[in-house]
Amino acid sequence: MKKCVFCEKKFKELSCEHIIPNALCGHLKSSELLCVNCNNTLGSTIDKLLNSKFDMIINMFGLARENGTPKPASAELVSGRPCSILHGGQPVGEDVQIEVSTDAEDHVVLHITAPENKRKLLNTEISKFVAQNKDFFKRHDIDYKKAIPNIIKGVSEKIEKDEVEHRHNHEMVHFTLTLGGTDFYRSILKILYLFLLHHKKDAKINRQEIVKKIVS
Repeated sequence: MKKCVFCEKKFKELSCEHIIPNALCGHLKSSELLCVNCNNTLGSTIDKLLNSKFDMIINMFGLARENGTPKPASAELVSGRPCSILHGGQPVGEDVQIEVSTDAEDHVVLHITAPENKRKLLNTEISKFVAQNKDFFKRHDIDYKKAIPNIIKGVSEKIEKDEVEHRHNHEMVHFTLTLGGTDFYRSILKILYLFLLHHKKDAKINRQEIVKKIVS
């Protein structure tokens, strides 16, 4: 019968614990260290702190987690535009950019750059842009109020028919990684503690003092 390295209670039910957390792409596991209760409790507290902390790095290098793929990580392009970093390192703009011009026959042409699957944001930005540039549309004998639904409908139809250009953004990215704080160091101490017990069960360490620092 095993004994939990935290609460020291004997347990029969095995509880698989990622010694190196899944959030850090760890594959090292053990079913002989934690009871179900301690595993669940620590998993929902200090382990949770690491769940998204390193998503940016994991996505940029396309690292594989055993369970699940990190969500897109928020960042900023050097131009100041907000973006997300997908798993694999591809930056995707999170804003909508709209420019207006006229062609050789003086027809009004809109140039729109927008992220995929954000139709509500796209429609909102189109409405705002047209309203803010109503004088331009008036000079071309266009009722801007009637133009808004027509433009939204036309853009939607092009998206549905996939008559759009799919571009990859190659602009450099800025992001901030902030580490530290009591809870962060508790989570790191837990990793070191379990790693040591897994590889060197007879290690002479002050278990009570370490456990106290982790669970307090």
